[in-house]
Order: sequence, then structure tokens, then C-alpha cells
Amino acid sequence: MVLKKVDKYFGDILIHSGRLDKERLQYALSLQRSSKTCLLTGQILVSSGYIKEEDVMVGLTVQYGFPFLPLDEYEVDKSLMSMLPIEFAQKYNIVPVEKIGNSLSIAMVNPLEREVIEEIRDITNCHVTVFICTQSAIRNKIKLLYKHEDKHSGNITIAKREVLV
Repeated sequence: MVLKKVDKYFGDILIHSGRLDKERLQYALSLQRSSKTCLLTGQILVSSGYIKEEDVMVGLTVQYGFPFLPLDEYEVDKSLMSMLPIEFAQKYNIVPVEKIGNSLSIAMVNPLEREVIEEIRDITNCHVTVFICTQSAIRNKIKLLYKHEDKHSGNITIAKREVLV
């Protein structure tokens, strides 16, 4: 279980920071209640154009204390991609960013997915440190890091790996 750093709702944090107004939050919450999917409040607010992805990261950082990593500005060692299959990385929006000894740092969109973090520990046999990151930055980095050049055709393709799930 992840403990909150502050005892405030995500939407209230965004309202108090001036990033969102109450009417838009209420609209997003009503969509969330009526939806048959498990969309998060932040996802609804971003897809509605009410806030930016970075606003979601600010809210989660304040609410839970997760450190934010601006992944677009961070150089990732491509050799780390062999630690997690591409299908796993894409499904859970995760990029391994650094490995020091037996400690693996990852960037992910939803750090509240404790089961996924446990699975990464099982797959990699590493202690896992979590940073939050925007979904678009994760997707861009996955495309960049998991691609390889096909030596026969010269085309760039996305590498396929088996999922160990």
C-alpha cells in the first residue's frame, strides 16, 4: 500500500495549485463514475484538455511524494532494455532508466501499480526505485530505445521480446 504524503484528493491539489477549476473537476469525476473503463481522474482531465500531463505529475508528486523524472531530457542506457520485454514496457508504460549494482530505477506513469513494481522485482531480481513520468515521454522513450535497425533492409523496426508475465 502506498501512503499519501498529504491527505488531500488529487483534484483538490490541482485546484489549490491553480491548475484546474472545480467545474472541470466535477465534470471529470462524473465521467469517471459513468465510465465502464477504469480511467484515472488525471487521464480524463488530460484527454479533455483541461490540464497537461505535467499537471498530473505535479499532483502525484505533491500527493504521494514520488519524484518526477523529465525522461525526455534523460539519457538512458539502451542495454537496460533487455531487462524488460517491450510488451511489458508498453502495457504498463515503464522504462528502465538506470541500474547501479542491484538497484534498478524505473520511470512509470502510474506508480500506484504496486503489483507491477513487484513483478519488475521478480523479473529483474533488483530492488526497484520508482520515478513518475508523463505518458508521452514514456512512449517516446520506448519507441526510441526498443527500436533497432534491420541489417538486411535498413528499415527501423521495434524489437520483439517474449513477455515473462
